[in-house]
Amino acid sequence: PLVRVNAVMALARIGASDEAPRIEKLLLGDPSWYVRVAALRALSQLELGRDAMRSASESDYRLEVRNAATALMKTKYSPASRSHWSVFRVVDAFADDRPVANTPRFFIGSDGLATMAFSDIRGRISYQHFPAGDYVTGSL
Repeated sequence: PLVRVNAVMALARIGASDEAPRIEKLLLGDPSWYVRVAALRALSQLELGRDAMRSASESDYRLEVRNAATALMKTKYSPASRSHWSVFRVVDAFADDRPVANTPRFFIGSDGLATMAFSDIRGRISYQHFPAGDYVTGSL
């Protein structure tokens, strides 16, 4: 799913409006809600796919997708710049939040791009360039 997220965001950034039907297909049928949100962002940037976006806003089973569709039908998606230094801690919630080394985590920043990294020996993941704002993180 992370590769599909980045591929869809890349299509939008290069203005590949001829790919809108494929992006709509991802929006309406991809099993990953991350990909469906990326498809919404891409269609918004391309200013296409209003019917598919409306359908997602009304019927997608994930609240995140419905909310994104509703918001992006009102305003065009504008990705945030990657201008912040960010440090994330990877901890074991069942062991008093002890740091966990060498653990993979993915991040989808507010700019819509997905990255993956491993925590260091202190349980930290640092990005010199990360967008400000909301992000999604998880393990693979």
